[in-house]
Amino acid sequence: EAAIEALLRLLESGMPEPNREATSDTASLEDADALAQVSRLVARLVEQLKQHSEHLDAIFALSPDGFVSFDDRQRINHVNAAFTRLTGLAESTALGLRESDLEQRLAALMPGTARMPRLADLRSVGQAEDSKRKLPRIELERPAQRVIELQWRHGSPGAISVVLCLRDV
Repeated sequence: EAAIEALLRLLESGMPEPNREATSDTASLEDADALAQVSRLVARLVEQLKQHSEHLDAIFALSPDGFVSFDDRQRINHVNAAFTRLTGLAESTALGLRESDLEQRLAALMPGTARMPRLADLRSVGQAEDSKRKLPRIELERPAQRVIELQWRHGSPGAISVVLCLRDV
């Protein structure tokens, strides 16, 4: 009973105020089916996470900027449609690539005389808060001629360690 009570408190603390059940529903665990309460709270949290995920998916799908996220092993775990459009690299091709593999794929899209900078070397520049600092750029020849600005954003370790943003300038 103590474990269920603690779990209920934990779940309720993660719920926004409007979605919390009345405290009278959780006041007496003997009278209420505590496991059913836990189940309802978990279901509500899962639904909120699903809605949040759909919201972010819509934003990334509509963005003209390409986004590539890397996990903590420096492997691509997500790309958006704009990344595919800008680079011509299909999502199925990009997923699982290491950062160094992405460098090679981007280098292959550049004019013969252009040199692909190491993405790892660009991280500190891409994170610069100073808006006067110029972000690194690369020129692509394929799938269409364009100049791409690169910017890094560091996340928390785990599912998304780093996000690379590619902007057609």
